[in-house]
Amino acid sequence: MRIFTRLNVSLLMLFVSSFLCAQEPEIADSNSEVVLEEEQKKLIEIQSQIDWRELELDQFLDFNKWKNELTLRDQIPDWRERVEYKRRKEKLGIVIDSIGDVRHYRDGGYSKPQVNSVVREGDEISTLSNGHLWLYLMDGSLVRMSPFSSITLKEINLGDSKIFFHIRMNNGHISWIHRHSNIPEKTKERETDTLFLPLSFYEANFKEVENSDVVEIDKLLDESWKEENKYAKLKLQFDFNNQAVEKFTTEAFIVLPNGTLHSTNSSVELIILRGNSAFVKIKQAEENAENRVYLRGYDNKFEENIDVASWYEIDARGRSLNRFSKGDQEFGLSEYITKRIPTILMARELLLEKESTPILRIMDDPFALSFFDYRYWGKADAKGEFSQRLSFLKEYTRREETTGLVSAAKVRQNLKSSGEVLMGETYSDIFYREALENYFKAGEIRMDSQPTWDKLNSTKKDFWKYVINRR
Repeated sequence: MRIFTRLNVSLLMLFVSSFLCAQEPEIADSNSEVVLEEEQKKLIEIQSQIDWRELELDQFLDFNKWKNELTLRDQIPDWRERVEYKRRKEKLGIVIDSIGDVRHYRDGGYSKPQVNSVVREGDEISTLSNGHLWLYLMDGSLVRMSPFSSITLKEINLGDSKIFFHIRMNNGHISWIHRHSNIPEKTKERETDTLFLPLSFYEANFKEVENSDVVEIDKLLDESWKEENKYAKLKLQFDFNNQAVEKFTTEAFIVLPNGTLHSTNSSVELIILRGNSAFVKIKQAEENAENRVYLRGYDNKFEENIDVASWYEIDARGRSLNRFSKGDQEFGLSEYITKRIPTILMARELLLEKESTPILRIMDDPFALSFFDYRYWGKADAKGEFSQRLSFLKEYTRREETTGLVSAAKVRQNLKSSGEVLMGETYSDIFYREALENYFKAGEIRMDSQPTWDKLNSTKKDFWKYVINRR
């Protein structure tokens, strides 16, 4: 009977304590940040540090391995936080839209990316024969992928007034469009990337008709005013975002198989032909921007700055960099697709306001960044973590990619000796054909809708316009 009574009392105490714990504690404003920080540390401690999916039984039960790991942990007091950060995959971007066969690879599997799909560190995106994709990056940059292209998004690092990207362009045609300090000027010319119109990101689509009871006849006959309205609305959103966010630097470490582009605050056009040359062009750059190319070779410390508005060729072995004078003639149509894209730019501005602005406002606050699952990388000085990371990546990627090129050369040599020939990729209209055909078709539809008769006085003379509008 005593045992039963004690059991009842224990259960009662457990119930009361659990009820009290469930009550939300009153936190004083002055101590709220301290309490939240301690609660966050407790959550990290509670999470298991064992990767059960990759666990091997023999290693898990190895006493000597456990003892060595315990010794190392005693030497590093914050080892739990470091392990947790290493496993964390920070949010790098968001898919604006995709068309055709596009694959988003993560953790050994893949899916088709949809509008608003989140892209994280370590993800890879590939487009097949009819695949096209627009990707928004967290700094406001845009990436457009043409068919037969592949990109691996390795890391994003945030610090004081700086965002650093480490990305590998595997192959294909890729446009990197930085969010520059000015937007394109107003024009009557129609959009060039009509393949994505209307966008699945519905909020970014412009209305076709003005909000007015009376639409002038000449506007019904000439639709160029719609294009001008797009840029006017885009400028309003662009100026609003500029007021909400302070200026910062975007630094991109873009790795190609046969070279690396280190770029700041610039828009870049890239054509990577697997087993063949790679071509790079800086389309636009902010003032004081730097664009530098590193080549391949275990002992090759070659670095060279490249100019804006010029195409450069990196040879297949990654040992030479030269201007490519025929670049505009060869690749002009690929560039043309992204020449006028106000709808895509509006999608960027809306995502910047919704997704990036809350983060960009607190880039200098380590505690606040942690609530968005980002690590604070400190100040962008010569001795900071940014500089150390860049120095490591320059050396590591040069050696790693050189090994890859050497191994590929051996494979081609072995195939050649056995009578087989492995040809490198060549540039063709496969990168832009579908998008360009869609652009021409959209233009033909618009031309077919235009009247073939002469314009009436009611569309040209102010008096007759007044009379028509008064009816």
